[in-house]
Amino acid sequence: MADFKRDTPLQRERLQVLTDAVKEYLKVVEIPIGGRHRKTTLTFTGDRFKPTSIECRYITPKQKTDD
Repeated sequence: MADFKRDTPLQRERLQVLTDAVKEYLKVVEIPIGGRHRKTTLTFTGDRFKPTSIECRYITPKQKTDD
């Protein structure tokens, strides 16, 4: 969870909603079929919390080969 200067329940709840929305979007767009979400990092800057980067990490299972 992010560190806010004014850490209120509303800020924490809204950040969680944003995190969940980004996670669901990345599941649909970024993560390949069969992949599994591992970690999403949102980076904000400034006093208005402008998003500057979103980093998504995922795991793709190894494909089995028949010998």
